[in-house]
Amino acid sequence: MKKLLVILVLVVAGSTVYASPARLIDVDLSYDKGLSVATIHVDGVVRFKHETVEAKEGKSFRVLVDLLQAEHHLAQKDFAVLPKC
Repeated sequence: MKKLLVILVLVVAGSTVYASPARLIDVDLSYDKGLSVATIHVDGVVRFKHETVEAKEGKSFRVLVDLLQAEHHLAQKDFAVLPKC
C-alpha cells in the first residue's frame, strides 16, 4: 500500500509540472515593408485563438490573439510608446 501511495504522489507531482501555464514574457511591435508585425514571446507551450476585427467607428483593422492557459508576465501593462504602425 505504501508503494502504491508513493507512485501516486509521483504521478500527481509530475502531472502538475506539465499542467503549469506558459508565461507571456514580451510582445514586440514593429513595422516592416508596409506591414505591422507583432511578435509574441512565451516561455512554454501555448494554444491560442485569433480573430480579425474589421475597421469601424474610427478604429483601424485589428487582430486579436488569445493565449490559452498563459500567465501575464509582461514588464508593463500600458503600451503608450508604440511604433507608427
